[in-house]
Amino acid sequence: MDEVRTYWLPSDWAEAIQQKMLSSTQGNKAFHLWAVEVESLNVLLRGSEFHLTEDHLRFHLESHMHPDLTAEYRLTGTRREKQFRAWLDLVRLLDEKRIHDAAKIDAALRKKPFQPSRSANTTASSSKVPDGRACTRPPALTVEERQLLCDNSGCFKCRRLFQNHTTHNCPNDFPDAKNYKALTAADVEAARKKRAKPVAAVVEEEPAAKRARITEVDDDMDTIAVVMPSAALGDGTDSGEDTD
Repeated sequence: MDEVRTYWLPSDWAEAIQQKMLSSTQGNKAFHLWAVEVESLNVLLRGSEFHLTEDHLRFHLESHMHPDLTAEYRLTGTRREKQFRAWLDLVRLLDEKRIHDAAKIDAALRKKPFQPSRSANTTASSSKVPDGRACTRPPALTVEERQLLCDNSGCFKCRRLFQNHTTHNCPNDFPDAKNYKALTAADVEAARKKRAKPVAAVVEEEPAAKRARITEVDDDMDTIAVVMPSAALGDGTDSGEDTD
């Protein structure tokens, strides 16, 4: 075996394996799996000056185990165990407990935080509309909604745009939360167009009304124009007869 090693392996192979073994740490591995890896490397060094004794292995495992496992290890009497194999088994049990506790904590953190009942909030924020039905208040106004209402004569209570009242003398109730949608610039534009429609109708209809009145006047004028010439002719004839 020594001849095979000498022929096939580099001259510093044993030192390299020992360096790899002594630089290893448990990390997030289970303790017993990590301990097996370290022992497997040490087996390769058997018969060489770099091979570690069980005391040296134990010292390395103690010094490089997981920090949480180290805390548990120091609180127990595990270190008083002298037999190496028995000591490994005790540390394995401690590490399994650590992993189990960590899994429980992680599962608890993944759960959704407590949320108050929506029905309780609905009851607290409900009111009555004029016809006696229960009306649930909508959510609080956002900064954007408040700005839109301020800029367009809106009411913070009924949340209608282009109103002649304020929150203090608002004749309307809060909008129903079930059908409420947050105000947007598009709502302002739609309300502005809707508000402008009656004015546009008057402007469009006014010429027609004027035309109707003008037509009536024209009809009267036509009638007068027809009557007055005949009256004038009659008067002329009578006047002529008196003269004769």
